[in-house]
Amino acid sequence: MKKIILGIVLALIMILNTGCEKSPNELISLTFQEGNDHSGVFIFKNESDYDAMYGDAFEIMKKEDGKWSKLEEKNEGQVALIGRELKAGAIIELNIDWEYAYGKLPKGLYKIVKEVTVNDKNYDVYGTFNVE
Repeated sequence: MKKIILGIVLALIMILNTGCEKSPNELISLTFQEGNDHSGVFIFKNESDYDAMYGDAFEIMKKEDGKWSKLEEKNEGQVALIGRELKAGAIIELNIDWEYAYGKLPKGLYKIVKEVTVNDKNYDVYGTFNVE
């Protein structure tokens, strides 16, 4: 009887834990380090168990009236379609210059959006920053 109860308890624990894994976009982060109104340095960190791919493309959003809205590009840039690898456990420094695409940003709260691919699925990773 004890073995049956133990088996049921272990089965329930396994079922409940399957929904607790974090998705790659929760384990891959983009953190603002320093910058100004036209560029910034971000720390790109992969705390997942999976290698990720990313490219040079990015979007910038601005928070206004409590809502995030995508900024219009002033110049549509040609972005090389080069896949870069962010290995599991890796931490790299990304220098991002947005002046050509968006111009100099006025004061405000922004977030940069980069797409990463993990196991053939795409995820958005965000890094927020202030321009003062």
